[in-house]
Amino acid sequence: MQNPKEWTSKALDEPHAKPRPTNLIINYLPKDTSDEELYDIFSTFGAIRSSKIIRDNFGSCVGYGFVDFVNSRFAHVAQMIVNGRELRGKHLKVSFALPRGIDIAKCNLFVKYLPVNVNKEELENLFETHGTLSRVKVVGDKFNGMMEPQLNVAYVRFREPADAEKAKIALDGYCFPGAKRPISVQIFTRRENPRVDEAQAIEEGRWNPSPPLGAEGVLERPWSPPPARDPIFSDLD
Repeated sequence: MQNPKEWTSKALDEPHAKPRPTNLIINYLPKDTSDEELYDIFSTFGAIRSSKIIRDNFGSCVGYGFVDFVNSRFAHVAQMIVNGRELRGKHLKVSFALPRGIDIAKCNLFVKYLPVNVNKEELENLFETHGTLSRVKVVGDKFNGMMEPQLNVAYVRFREPADAEKAKIALDGYCFPGAKRPISVQIFTRRENPRVDEAQAIEEGRWNPSPPLGAEGVLERPWSPPPARDPIFSDLD
């Protein structure tokens, strides 16, 4: 693994006009990651208010943790540089954590009929005019088949439900230059999604899985906590 102190980027010199969040969630951490190691990696980017590894009842890292910087500029640079870096065979996923109490389901938008020549950056530029984005993912539409082979779909997550609603109202029916049909923008919902509550807890730092116990309250078998998964974006990375 490359020394974190050598992870440099031009982003350090880029001004940020918009206020940004300070709290990062780090997914796919190795089980043996310590609080000290997490702090050492991220403190190279600026002063940290707090950091913690989320652990199971046996004290092992469940795969994610949080780092809260004293200002948003440090957090933004750390997110861009550390995201995707490898730590003992694990590729870290770093993103901004949602504030506690935010309804994650209302932050997610599903975009259909997206022209294939529209990339992630263009989509971000279009949607970020309506609020702060958390994640954006562009994927091929599995349901196009032979009917509409030149269209993609995308998932857009805002940090605030109100911003997602504003974007939906403003951009539903928007037509990209040269496109044959307008895009459809709707709040993303699934009729059955048992991981929604889990994802909400993960984003807020409240997820703490417990091992399965038998009738006598004894651990029945060797157990490892399930990975922290995002019900929308986990299958798309």
